[in-house]
Amino acid sequence: MKKLKTATPGISELLEPKILSNLLDSLFPRRGAPDPIEDWRDFVWSEDWAIQTGEVLEVIKKRTASATKAPGPDGFRLTIWKCCTDAMIEWIRHMFDICLINGKFPVAWKRANLVLIPKGKPKPDTTESELPKARPICLLNEIGKAFERIIVGRILKWQDAHQESALSANQFGFRKYRSTYDALLMLREITSRATRTGGFSVVISLDIRNAFNSIPWRIIRETLRHKGFPTYLRRIIDSYLSDRVICYSGQDGKGHERDMEAGVPQGSALGPILWNIAFDGVLRMADNVNKCDILCYADDTLIVATGGDVVRARMRAAITAHRVINWINELGLSVATEKTEAILFYGKKADNLPNYIIINDLCIDLAPTIKYLGVFIDAKWTFSDHFAYIQGRVERITGALTRLMPNLKGPDERRRRLFANVVLSVLLYGAPVWGDELVTSHQRHMALNRLMGSVAQRVISAYRTVSGDAAFLLARIPPLRFLAPIRKVYAQLKGLKDDGLYTSETRDAVKEAEFVNMCKQWRAFLERPNTPGEYTKMAVVPHLESWMRRKHGSLSFHLTQILTGHGCFANFLRRIGKRADDSCDFCGEADSAIHTLRECPAWDWQRIILKRALGLNRDFAPIDIIDAIAGNWEHWYAFSAFTEEVMREKEEEERRRERIRRTATSLSSEEEESG
Repeated sequence: MKKLKTATPGISELLEPKILSNLLDSLFPRRGAPDPIEDWRDFVWSEDWAIQTGEVLEVIKKRTASATKAPGPDGFRLTIWKCCTDAMIEWIRHMFDICLINGKFPVAWKRANLVLIPKGKPKPDTTESELPKARPICLLNEIGKAFERIIVGRILKWQDAHQESALSANQFGFRKYRSTYDALLMLREITSRATRTGGFSVVISLDIRNAFNSIPWRIIRETLRHKGFPTYLRRIIDSYLSDRVICYSGQDGKGHERDMEAGVPQGSALGPILWNIAFDGVLRMADNVNKCDILCYADDTLIVATGGDVVRARMRAAITAHRVINWINELGLSVATEKTEAILFYGKKADNLPNYIIINDLCIDLAPTIKYLGVFIDAKWTFSDHFAYIQGRVERITGALTRLMPNLKGPDERRRRLFANVVLSVLLYGAPVWGDELVTSHQRHMALNRLMGSVAQRVISAYRTVSGDAAFLLARIPPLRFLAPIRKVYAQLKGLKDDGLYTSETRDAVKEAEFVNMCKQWRAFLERPNTPGEYTKMAVVPHLESWMRRKHGSLSFHLTQILTGHGCFANFLRRIGKRADDSCDFCGEADSAIHTLRECPAWDWQRIILKRALGLNRDFAPIDIIDAIAGNWEHWYAFSAFTEEVMREKEEEERRRERIRRTATSLSSEEEESG
């Protein structure tokens, strides 16, 4: 049998041994003597704690699996475990039960393949004193992670029943139904509430050095004991937080190992909730501080202090920051003071504002903008710096990906839509927070909309001359004015979650209602008179819902031409200066997309076949074509075949005419020279 590889390659193979050793020392700090483990000799097992078959099915069978996700040291992905028979599921349940009864988390499940993902642009001239930036990801065995998820489920169930062990409401990371948007919206609500009444708010952002890999195991154990978690959970977590090993490949190509002495593995299922539990005391500090809040998303910590005047707000922020930093130090962690940021929020009328705040004898400038959870926030919540940032980022991504997708001989629309979704994910990140401001900022809205227009053109393989309205419509990408204001939908879904009414049915109902509303607004926008893309809009807008919902068909270079009128048509070529007249090469009549589709006798036979395939018994218009192809794959295929044949012949004829013209021009030039 072939031996499984014990380490996953990454930038570790590219670094000099000394640099790699120093990097691993910084990422996985050593604690010297191991933390003491509680004596569990008097532990008594209860059958009430036994693993149930339903728990195993939940973490293996019912869990979504990715076929491309990197496996752990054993090489088995979750997709393989999902194929287990009922007998194997019962065997796995029994195995997990034995682990829990004995309080032993198997050593093999605590071995992780280390992948160092570079952060930022790599520096080829990195020295021993200047370590590269990398994010350490630990790839663990899927069967071990399944056991971790069962423990996580037990922890969450205990917290629901015992509120004294629950987490602070201000922790938003790694929690169900909580996201970065919730943290940002709460921050906005706190600061806006203070400034609306003429007050001030000081926000301080703290960066904790290597937080997840540095949290001491004793802190986790002490917190679990202090919060009153059951002994059987603390006992198995004691075993989980011991004898951990990471495996990596060195520059010599050989596998190496290193013991972990602190921290929670990034890539584990149990690690995130253990971090939240250990760090919860920091968030609780604000309960006893007047008009101060501490918000966290995992380890991204914000101190928010408010006051009726700027002096009071700044003083409260400084005092709270001092206490928080001291508490973080007591946890065995440290704050990167060089990355600490602060900002002052204020109302419309404010004079002689301070430009700094002092924290632990360190002077921190009050910046006009700070970046928190990927969003640039300014004192007025206008997001102008954020819009400029995403505009530049989208331009770079679009420029890089556009070169990979030529109109001819490029990927099909399905793959082009993946490209569009990458751009949209970057563009719309944080939209529930800043969406309303984008709509009111006409200049920023138009700039980003132009970028999205170019993306839509690339999705449908269209000419650059195709209007934004037509490109968005054919690409099934609503303009930003209809995508950005999604705060209402987000608020509805959050309300359902808070009320315990969130299900797949209620979620789909909200999304369906918003989809119908979006189509209604978009249709009204497109039906304005004297706007670009009239030919395309007249065909598609009456069937907008069915067009947007279709799951089949792919727009090609030629199909897009016939649906936009921009392509190898004489009237279009004359309009852009490539022809002197608009006569059809095959019949002499005025040539256009409509003429090609309905009238030119050169395609009568093909047109008869198309009519039969589509079930049309009359002279069809583009609106009839869309009605037929939007809901039926066979109709789409028939129309696509007709279009490809016709447009290729038109292009070939145009190339023949161009060769004749060039030959005639060349002969005329030679005669003039000889004359």
